[in-house]
Amino acid sequence: MSKLLSMYEDYDRAEFSYPGGPVESLHCDIVVVGGGGSGMSLAARASELGAKVIVVEKMDRLGGNSWLAGGLLSTSSKYQRERGFKDQTDHYIETAHKFNRYLLNPAIFERYLKNSGHFLEWLVERGLDINNTRWAFDGAVMLIKEPSEPSPLNNPAYGPGNGGTAILTVLKKVMDQYQVPVYLSTKVRSLITNGDGAVVGIKADGQDKSYIINAKAVAICAGNMAGNMDMLRRFLPRYFTSDNYFSHYSLKSLTGDGVAMAEAIGAEVGKNMSIAIHALGHYPGSYTIQPLGIIVNQNGKRFCCEDEADDAEYVTDRQPEGRGYYIVDRPTIEEGFRQVLEHIRFGDRTPTWDEFWSDIDREVSQGKMAMTDTLEGLAPYIGCPPEALRSTVDRCNAHCDAGKDDEFYKAPENLRKIETGPFYAVRLQRNFDVTMGGISINEHLEALRPDQSVIPGLYVTGDNASNWMGEEYGPMFSSFCWAMNSGYLAGEESAAYAAQR
Repeated sequence: MSKLLSMYEDYDRAEFSYPGGPVESLHCDIVVVGGGGSGMSLAARASELGAKVIVVEKMDRLGGNSWLAGGLLSTSSKYQRERGFKDQTDHYIETAHKFNRYLLNPAIFERYLKNSGHFLEWLVERGLDINNTRWAFDGAVMLIKEPSEPSPLNNPAYGPGNGGTAILTVLKKVMDQYQVPVYLSTKVRSLITNGDGAVVGIKADGQDKSYIINAKAVAICAGNMAGNMDMLRRFLPRYFTSDNYFSHYSLKSLTGDGVAMAEAIGAEVGKNMSIAIHALGHYPGSYTIQPLGIIVNQNGKRFCCEDEADDAEYVTDRQPEGRGYYIVDRPTIEEGFRQVLEHIRFGDRTPTWDEFWSDIDREVSQGKMAMTDTLEGLAPYIGCPPEALRSTVDRCNAHCDAGKDDEFYKAPENLRKIETGPFYAVRLQRNFDVTMGGISINEHLEALRPDQSVIPGLYVTGDNASNWMGEEYGPMFSSFCWAMNSGYLAGEESAAYAAQR
């Protein structure tokens, strides 16, 4: 049976205690289920437009998975034009359609993408500082190096602070300006509908109270389902059928609650769901360092081009026992870490070499990776004959001498000899960032039934929403951008809906 492990075991819990208590009735225009990035964006924008908003969050703090975000996609804004970057809206629309095999809803995707520049301008007008910003992917992705507030958790990929932190800080200031009530450590149990099938509120339990919150509209912004193996098997069976080890960069408290409560009232669920899945090692920056080493199976034989090592199916589905191992020596891992510092770890502090090697030592002591003075010493960890591993490495070293990999056609710039100890082996595993999708929506962010009719009063944002993508994750950084923009747009839509009631 597949196993799940959050990379943030020390940060969050899958389930707090929600004993509830005496029932308190509340009234508002819009109640937001989930106080992550998309929920905060919705609350901020709807409040600006005059709506009375209440946010309910089952964790003990706002922000959710958006604390882990590493960049914000914007295809066109005045700040990009000022820097000489061209408008890439049409390019990203075309790319997304092709990448997702034309399964995404064009009206939804194009509305979101065309709003991305405006949303960035809106954030800056409300205090987002982009002076210390790196622009990647030809100026389409904004990477904020130093957020104004530190992140409460350290993303193994992006460091202890990132763009998500800075943006959440701005959204919280807007919410505070409009005095948005926030109920933390409070779990929404169900949606309330009226006789016409419209959603008109929620039922929730807190630490010492239960709540009935009556509202003109409800927004489900409850995050993905990375912490719910039953849902992963049901909705993403392609990936979650084997007996293997999975870890994820999402919070384990994200258990698909929003999808479950929407399905309970008749919403269409499970259409066009996707997952950002990789084959990665444990240690920090392994995703970046990986192409520089080699990957072998349990027999000590190389089986793929390491340039494409993020394709987890190479590792889990096609090799003996579903296993793969990343092999690297000391000089190569040092070179890879320099790349991590330069290209990945752009948070609010720069990790030191001592911190990096301390992480390595901890992983070795926990048995998550092996370190030996000789290459052959790695063989027991892998389970292969020492001579098989030696033969594979000798052949790869010969490729380096020749400047050409004629086995798997690894890029010449990634060819590195493995010859100077200590040597390291890391078992690769399926890691994933997020799941995306769950509840079908239209271009107005309204939830749909299986017959594609609208469920009045129910809006869906972020990782809970389907149809804005196909069945594959991409383009780059789109999940976070979608969360922010869909929250903003749903804030406008739900505020307009509430104003008419």
